[in-house]
Amino acid sequence: MLGNFASMLLQRFLGRGLIGDLNRAISNQSKALDAASPEDPEYFKFLLGLNSMLLLKCKEKSSTEEDLNRAIELSFKAMAASPHDPIDRSLCLNNLGSSLSDRFEKRGSLKDLDDAIKFTTEAVGLIPLDRPDYALYSSNLARLLGLRFDRTGVMEDNYRAIKAAVNSVQTTPQMHVDRPRRLRVLRQQLNAQFIRTSSVDVLNRMIGIATEVLDLTPSNHPDRATRLSDLGTDLRSRFKQTGLMEDLNRAIEISAESLNATPPGHPDRYKYLSDMSSQLHARFDRLGSIGDLDRAIEIETEAVDTMPRDDRNRFVDLHNLGSLLSTRYDYTGALEDLDRAIELASHAWRATPENVPNYYRMSNDLGIYLSRRFERTGSMEDIDDAVNALMATTNSMPQDHYEYASVLILQLYFQPGSSRKVRWRI
Repeated sequence: MLGNFASMLLQRFLGRGLIGDLNRAISNQSKALDAASPEDPEYFKFLLGLNSMLLLKCKEKSSTEEDLNRAIELSFKAMAASPHDPIDRSLCLNNLGSSLSDRFEKRGSLKDLDDAIKFTTEAVGLIPLDRPDYALYSSNLARLLGLRFDRTGVMEDNYRAIKAAVNSVQTTPQMHVDRPRRLRVLRQQLNAQFIRTSSVDVLNRMIGIATEVLDLTPSNHPDRATRLSDLGTDLRSRFKQTGLMEDLNRAIEISAESLNATPPGHPDRYKYLSDMSSQLHARFDRLGSIGDLDRAIEIETEAVDTMPRDDRNRFVDLHNLGSLLSTRYDYTGALEDLDRAIELASHAWRATPENVPNYYRMSNDLGIYLSRRFERTGSMEDIDDAVNALMATTNSMPQDHYEYASVLILQLYFQPGSSRKVRWRI
């Protein structure tokens, strides 16, 4: 009775998301576990039931370290109590891997991740390919191997992750509700490989996968914007590799569709705005249409205005908006654009952690913008600030950088127009 009531409360929590239902389900499942006999052949299922509920709670803001530790303890007990039936044992192993994975993501201990991979690998090895859970466990294993590859960079983990993800997709029916999710796990592992290899063949596979995911995603699906963004990102990457305008134009269309699927106030909207601005900027660089530049500035301004103030990558968007405004100043001579570019570049420089690669770009661009305003206004305050910014550039730039020589940077103050050659966009 207690177990059945706990199951009903769990189903209502999954349907409505009320944390009170989950807490009551955990309480009742705990009582059911206490009432069950360890000699019962089904005892391990009581343990797994409570473990699964606690893992759900661990994803809520109200969860505690005690909840996670208890979930892991229950996983080990279920392993010890489970019969030798390979199906039941694989279920226990997979849940144990999931519990340890959750603790890794909270604590960052590589041992938890290593153990999670070990147990999930064993779960995949025990379950027959024709069982529905084979695809689920394989996808879980691919994700875990991908996490370890991100942490250690060992290519063997990437190869194994791709193989596990392929196995998962191949054993998932075409119209299965989880097929898009498992396809995205495969795309994620391929993307990690693409970042290392820049292989267009890998990128083509990613585009094919992202396209299939979209085809399987209803227009009103809550994750449609994210899945559109995946395809737009991949098309933009292929444009960078091949220069095909068809890919860039399609990426811009998809970004617009992604924005249309994301209402104002959505926590991820600023990311899609930033993506579309970057794509429009790329098309402006290729075709020179001022309309693309104006639209990129408008969209990036909204991204900066709506993104969280404490976002760790905020400096990137501040820098990019400053770069866009500086570019428009080149074309129109509107001093207000240059003023705003300087303001943004100053904020970006202050917000950039010093350990970020190419940190020197922030101070470099600020110094260039200030020197150019000095050329227009003659303000000695601007030239003083420019000198300070460019001195900071030489202090943080690698000494073997091709523009390291301070004399070449300082010449920017005295050679009008030369500064245009040394701006970067992230």
